Amino acid sequence: MSEYVRRFGAQAIPVQTGHEAVAAFGTQHPELVLLDVVLPDIDGYAVAGRLRELENPGEWTPIIFLSAMGRDEDIEEGIAAGGDNYLSKPVSAIVLSTKIRAMQRLIQMHTSLLVLTRRLDTANRELQRLSSTDGLTGIANR
Repeated sequence: MSEYVRRFGAQAIPVQTGHEAVAAFGTQHPELVLLDVVLPDIDGYAVAGRLRELENPGEWTPIIFLSAMGRDEDIEEGIAAGGDNYLSKPVSAIVLSTKIRAMQRLIQMHTSLLVLTRRLDTANRELQRLSSTDGLTGIANR
């Protein structure tokens, strides 16, 4: 997987366990997480839940589960745990690159939305200030 990620021009942060994944997420702040369900210490579903808890309000990091477990129930549990997509192993390079590109577009849209929201908040605060103060005298309006 790390080699696939490098081919897409991204930097991989490979870890072996769920606890390492949580620690790396907290220090590295990756743009995208590829997460197996079966890990040596805790399952990927629990890791996804912890990653979501570490996100600050307004932040979103896409999580794509990769697993040999491909039953409908497994996919449902992965999405419910905080995953954004679920791929069954073995994953082809084409499918993985497609999903990564799709998540990159979603990241860009999310970032744009946050910027617009901040601008709107600023404009609303200014509008509130202008509506509560007389523009000529600077005295509070009723």
